Amino acid sequence: MSDLRTTTESSNDNKLMLGGFGEVLSYPGAKYAEQARRLNCLLAERLPDAAKHIAAFAEHTTPLSTTDQEEQFTRTFDINPACALEVGWHLFGEDYSRGLFLVRMREEMRRHGLAESQELPDHITHVLEVAGAMPHDAAAGFVRACVYAALLKMSAALKRKESPYADVMAALELVLADLFELTDEDIERAASAQEDAEAAYEISYAGAEEERWQPGCCSTGDVVPLDIPTDLDAKKV
Repeated sequence: MSDLRTTTESSNDNKLMLGGFGEVLSYPGAKYAEQARRLNCLLAERLPDAAKHIAAFAEHTTPLSTTDQEEQFTRTFDINPACALEVGWHLFGEDYSRGLFLVRMREEMRRHGLAESQELPDHITHVLEVAGAMPHDAAAGFVRACVYAALLKMSAALKRKESPYADVMAALELVLADLFELTDEDIERAASAQEDAEAAYEISYAGAEEERWQPGCCSTGDVVPLDIPTDLDAKKV
């Protein structure tokens, strides 16, 4: 029983941390600075290095008015495509594979009872929600194959802009590596994959009689366990 309780508590902690990043990477509201400070508190004991990055971001953000926070967010993420928060865009650009990825993300959201928003299903906020809702091993494979490579591209672009959001991404890199036990080899593979603007996402149809898409692989070549019905049309996303 104690092992089950520990596992459940760990899963809840993971969801809280990933949800905290989702709040900070969402369009700012009236409690935006408070959300950043709360995330810092969540990280402080387990991952102090990540907490330092969030503390730096909170220190920059707290003095700003809500209007200034909104302007900073829009200027950072909505104007410069290199800093966009859509994971699928960083992996596939406007290739048709991105449409498949969007469909797969939407199905995962439905499977786990996650609400859609005005953002596309491959937005980092939804991607983190999905990772937090998946069984641990499946989430680790998903992060390893897709999420981390896209995150590194976002992080590099924000560092070049000297944006305060670079601290948020640096913290998220540390958190994902810790939560999903990414090895140095995993991180090196993601770093290599994120240099490829046309990252391959191989996906094959198993046949009409099975009525399922085969699991595919993202930019690192790892298998991603996201099966979806074939009656969903990627072009309609």
